[in-house]
Amino acid sequence: MGDYFSVGDIQVIPLFDPPHLLKGMRNGLLTKDLKFCLQGENKTASWQHILQFYAIDHREYRAVPSLTDLCAVPEKIKKMKVSYCCQVFSQRLSSVMGLLASVVMVWIPKLWKPWIC
Repeated sequence: MGDYFSVGDIQVIPLFDPPHLLKGMRNGLLTKDLKFCLQGENKTASWQHILQFYAIDHREYRAVPSLTDLCAVPEKIKKMKVSYCCQVFSQRLSSVMGLLASVVMVWIPKLWKPWIC
């Protein structure tokens, strides 16, 4: 079929607006959890994960200083501002959250295992 679909005799080429796709994903996560499968394991992404990270990172020395109340706190989010939305899906936030998750899920259990009877 290709990169288009037909309506009657007219070929329609869908064009996507990335800023609106990001805002749509963010707005969906604000109210619903995202369930997905990664490497054969069922996972869940939730806005609670963003809020938990923000609570940890909201200190004097910050790993993701661009993440602010206007990006993370649902009551304060400026829903029409794409720049705030992009901070939630940034590579930096993803990397730091991934690092923290691996520390909690992988390294801490390995480090503590010798001391657990």
